[in-house]
Amino acid sequence: MANVIDLRDFSDDSFVIHFGGDRHGMDATTFAHALTGFTEALRSINRELEPGYDLDVIIEAVGPGSFRARLRAVRKSAENLFTAKTAGYVAGNIALGVLTTILTDKMFPDEPPTININVDGVTVVHKGTTVIISKEVFDAKKKVEKSAPVKRHIAETMEAVNRDPHVTSIGITRRLDDPVPEFDIPRVLFPTIIAATRPPEDTKDRTIEVEAQLTVKTAILERSRRKWEFYWNGITIPAPIADPTFFDRLIGLEISLQHGDTFSSILRIRQVRDELTGAWKNKSYEVLKVFDVIHRRGEQPGIL
Repeated sequence: MANVIDLRDFSDDSFVIHFGGDRHGMDATTFAHALTGFTEALRSINRELEPGYDLDVIIEAVGPGSFRARLRAVRKSAENLFTAKTAGYVAGNIALGVLTTILTDKMFPDEPPTININVDGVTVVHKGTTVIISKEVFDAKKKVEKSAPVKRHIAETMEAVNRDPHVTSIGITRRLDDPVPEFDIPRVLFPTIIAATRPPEDTKDRTIEVEAQLTVKTAILERSRRKWEFYWNGITIPAPIADPTFFDRLIGLEISLQHGDTFSSILRIRQVRDELTGAWKNKSYEVLKVFDVIHRRGEQPGIL
């Protein structure tokens, strides 16, 4: 990571997430899972700071070899498919600053940073590496740094890149053509961050993520946490769609949908441990990412 990173320079809500290493060897699912975890961490931070508002994180462009992506985070109130789409006050740079500062802390969990507060901002120093943030970001970080959902999504991001040996680092920068990222976490620190954010293994509940083919039984055509119904592995499951791009693609007619269509997706499953047997039982479901919609054979695509 650079010796000094000034997050105050991220003045708008567009930024780039960078994956270091062999872009030809990197698994495409690594890219998808890490982006999902990263965007969900940003959204969880925003929910902690501003209940009632959501943060849409949109992929604007992909860099050379698909190992960089430019993202834009936009704060908005709830809306449905029949509401005019309007971008409200933007707050993605606050969430990004909070997330980056938390990541820096987790890289050195056993060594408290040196913090200096002045009129121009706050400097957070870890082992000679200085992160400069606004006072607003500093105050926001104190509100969310202990949040279980935020820590869980950070752990999921780092676990995704840690599983792929071709990824040598993960970082954040401002432009797709920056030679090196301004904030960069080397692979050697992935396990440290995971250990600092992942809940203990003896917990009574856990979450897992699986690739799933979900057939639509009941759809909810609005941007909300209301639960759809899907057929999956011979059972009916209720699950909201948390993919931040799904409803934008549906509104923009990039995808179409009808009863009986199937989603190629990433499904998060919350499980609880049975006290008698010690076995894990599925408790709830959430669709993290929708990749493709597979239409029923012989049917014409359409909106439900």
